Amino acid sequence: MLASWGLQHAGGGQAFSSNAVKVWGVVIPYAVGYSHLDYDVSTLDSSTSDFYDIGLYGPCAVNTSSCPLVTHLGATNLTATGYKQASVTSGTIQPGTYWIAITANATTAQAGTTSVSEWSVCPSTNSSTTSSGGVLPSTIATPNCSAPQWTGATVLSIGLE
Repeated sequence: MLASWGLQHAGGGQAFSSNAVKVWGVVIPYAVGYSHLDYDVSTLDSSTSDFYDIGLYGPCAVNTSSCPLVTHLGATNLTATGYKQASVTSGTIQPGTYWIAITANATTAQAGTTSVSEWSVCPSTNSSTTSSGGVLPSTIATPNCSAPQWTGATVLSIGLE
């Protein structure tokens, strides 16, 4: 795994809010090539009409009005728990501030979080941008947070490889 946030130490679950885009700001200090997105489903949703999406936006500073989507799962059913790996369009991200994001058209499933507090640009917060149909939008507005800091909060667990 070239870059990961908490996949080795999955903690509790992060609830989804219907049509909200929840984000965590993280600093990626080096270039990362990827073709897969890894994530952890801690609570399943047995309904195949409920869709969830997990992705990464950036590179963008805090309080940016239009931050582009780098990669994401797309509308996905989370009908089983455990670690998952999805093929995504391959690419390389450069060092910078990125935003881990989740959205859904339902609230049943939960995605795994780190079991320890992480250093991040911005703790879990909702973007002012909303989603539709359980798919992340092509751009989001990033929240207005303080400078990078130790937040003392968990971060959504994802990995790029």
